[in-house]
Amino acid sequence: QSLPNESQAVCLATACDKIITHARQKEKRIIRNIQKGNWGDDRMKIRKYNLELDKNKHPFLVKECETNYNVDILNTPLLIADMANSLYRLDKQAEEYCYLIALNTKCRVLGTFELAHGNDKSSITDCKGIFTRILLTGANSFALIHNHPSGDATPSKDDFYITEKIKKSSEIMNIDFLDHIIIGDQFYSMRETCFLQGKQI
Repeated sequence: QSLPNESQAVCLATACDKIITHARQKEKRIIRNIQKGNWGDDRMKIRKYNLELDKNKHPFLVKECETNYNVDILNTPLLIADMANSLYRLDKQAEEYCYLIALNTKCRVLGTFELAHGNDKSSITDCKGIFTRILLTGANSFALIHNHPSGDATPSKDDFYITEKIKKSSEIMNIDFLDHIIIGDQFYSMRETCFLQGKQI
């Protein structure tokens, strides 16, 4: 099959942009309804956990806090980004934070974890630590989200490297890596930009 010519490629790119724009507009209407309290009784308890060791040096989860959040599922990048901004104020933080969001098959949150804070990114590149947290929650999918205090959500080389490393580990573990989202003045989804291929949210 022949490759599309330049005009066909432009038309395809324009169509993709329109689909993404339409989806985001729909998501924004949903979020406005949530903020106005028009979401009904569908709420989800979002628990933030820390990882500690017992006397035998085995890891276990310790609940730090629990919040009722007025969304039933987190099944789009925009909804995940809005949750992180609402609960953890990622769009307001003066330093870089990275969170792990562990989810079940219906995209309900089973637990969140602060993986890194400031310039220390060792916890983000520690695949063993990430998947220990995911397995302890019983999740079968997850997303990563972090902020760029500069406001520019463009991924760095390190962001791409970390994402690729975790993606390869997730394939070995047979756990779905749904997205890596970067928060700035806007947000950047590696799923939407096709850097992460595979199962859609």
